Amino acid sequence: MGPSQMASRHRFGHHAALTRESFFRTAGPLPMIDSNSTFPGGLFHADLPDGRSGATIKLTRTELVAVARCAGQPQFAIPLNECQLDLGGASGKMLFCRNADRSLTIFSEDPSFAAAVAQSAYGTLEAQFRSLRSQRRGEANRFRVGVVASTLAFALVCVGVYFGVLAAARTAVRALPIRIDEQIGEMAIQSLVPEQRLDADHPATLLAREIVQQLQPHAAIPEMNFRVLVVASDEVNAFALPGGQMVIYTGLLKKAKSPEQIAGVIAHEISHATLRHGLQGVS
Repeated sequence: MGPSQMASRHRFGHHAALTRESFFRTAGPLPMIDSNSTFPGGLFHADLPDGRSGATIKLTRTELVAVARCAGQPQFAIPLNECQLDLGGASGKMLFCRNADRSLTIFSEDPSFAAAVAQSAYGTLEAQFRSLRSQRRGEANRFRVGVVASTLAFALVCVGVYFGVLAAARTAVRALPIRIDEQIGEMAIQSLVPEQRLDADHPATLLAREIVQQLQPHAAIPEMNFRVLVVASDEVNAFALPGGQMVIYTGLLKKAKSPEQIAGVIAHEISHATLRHGLQGVS
């Protein structure tokens, strides 16, 4: 069978991470998609020359269609209700659409393509979009913390110069008073989105704080001021900041099968704080 006879149609599954939060929010009726709209892009498949080809992509209400720009112009289609989405590429803005067994991938970096997919799949993929919005918020939190940590890295280098041990910055970190860690941690925690924090009297917050209080006497530096902040996010994650500040996502609390599992994660984060990995990481 020649390439011109290969108009194969492959079925997809679903996962998405779009950069614009507006892709996840739609007010009122969705506008109709122009059936004549096409998008530049490409595709990966074992039947293509070298396994890949440029493509012209067309989006309908029910499926994603790509016509390869190679001999025979084979056509591939993915039902939107089975589509798995991912965001990546060198720019981090290329939208990849894959099938369930990942044998076929259709992709485009055109911003209007990502917006059209979000519009077409709204309702069908709505639950996953909500999950992705939560994921993007978690990434935004880590980015803010990273910016603060990078800014403080310069201050840490200056401290190293003051001690005259630029070649041994980690040794200088261990010589600094714990109060330095606490000040940096307090600055970094302010970069988290306020509306995502759970109240101090929320059951999840109370549970996390009770576990911290039970573990604190056994910490390498028990006098460190350990504090825990619970953030509303489906992401299964937790991290420690310098000085004993810890952030725990509700997704981790929901995933844990017992309080002991949560205690194990918190103990791990406490060890990061007492070993002063936060300061060492920016040294």
